[in-house]
Amino acid sequence: MKKFILFALIVSLMVGPALATYTPVSAVKTLDALNDYTFAPAAWTSIATSTNYNNILYDGSYDYIVGVNVTVVGTSPTFNVIAGTNPPAFRAGIGDLEYSLTNNSVQWFGPLESARFLNGTGYYNFGTTNVTTGKIMVLKVAKV
Repeated sequence: MKKFILFALIVSLMVGPALATYTPVSAVKTLDALNDYTFAPAAWTSIATSTNYNNILYDGSYDYIVGVNVTVVGTSPTFNVIAGTNPPAFRAGIGDLEYSLTNNSVQWFGPLESARFLNGTGYYNFGTTNVTTGKIMVLKVAKV
């Protein structure tokens, strides 16, 4: 019986992380020219709820700024920018950025640092804790 419980625990630990869903942020707005900011209001898309993630493909020509607006939350909601992998993120050892969210307000994060948050497949990953409903926006701002 002890062997069965140990086996079940090992399987659940291996399968558990695989159940998380990674959803690309599809409505990304790129700000390359003057007055491009006028397109930003159309960039909001649904945020992944707790235990799931949003992500965005990294392009070294841009800085990434993330806006978060949550409208239905549980106790102590947070937004998390997940630490990357080394390499390429040689500062990944600092860990995730976890920030407490306030209901019905927009909070901004960034520009994100690829040395800390870029994962091995070239993505930034974002997650939430205790969030039921909300929106996320990613702005790609051209580096000058």
